[in-house]
Amino acid sequence: MPKIDEFTAIALLFHDLDREMRPLQAALDAAPFYIGALGSTRTHERRAHALLGLGYRAEDVARVKAPIGIFPKARDASSLALSVLADIALAWQARVRGGVGGELREDHVLVTAQPGVVANRHTNMEA
Repeated sequence: MPKIDEFTAIALLFHDLDREMRPLQAALDAAPFYIGALGSTRTHERRAHALLGLGYRAEDVARVKAPIGIFPKARDASSLALSVLADIALAWQARVRGGVGGELREDHVLVTAQPGVVANRHTNMEA
């Protein structure tokens, strides 16, 4: 398995929890800036239960972003890909800004770390 470091983002797109366990454990044992996993909230509960059973702590499990992406319930491949990449970009911005990144609200408006600037899917606007 390739080296996982602080410049690595892990996006697990399996539909099988058993198949994702090995790469997920490798990710949790390392320090990637992003770990995300496909699946519903119920699937993530099963994933969390399995990880806790393997000896991982709740704080470790909390590092896994699930469901993955920023668009709720993205189902088609194109929307899912865009959603995951946007989520990874947000996490990267938070990392390079020392933990201060953007935040996506329920109405899909991205509030950036730059004071007075908000962005939505249509435009950037000065507040």
